[in-house]
Amino acid sequence: SFLGLCLHGEAVVSTQSTGTQNIRHPQYVEYVYCSHVFHHKCLDTYMKTPPFKDGKKCPICGKRIFHEKWKETPQLAEQRWAYKQAKDRELAEVSDFMEI
Repeated sequence: SFLGLCLHGEAVVSTQSTGTQNIRHPQYVEYVYCSHVFHHKCLDTYMKTPPFKDGKKCPICGKRIFHEKWKETPQLAEQRWAYKQAKDRELAEVSDFMEI
């Protein structure tokens, strides 16, 4: 059954109707504290992408998102994102140097 629209405008349907409880399935959904629902992959990307100041807000209602899987502080989320960006830049430089 239709539950709403995800962060990218895609339809979100109940995992019961798709028959999946696998978190890796593209239609796997997550409910956040404010009762809105998103595809897990979309929500995971949203939660790990800046801005992080004052915590991530639900794009539908504007309330702060609380969820068991994403309980790190905004500061820690930003540090992890910055680390990943630096690592990606370093790998790109090595690839360029090695002409891969």
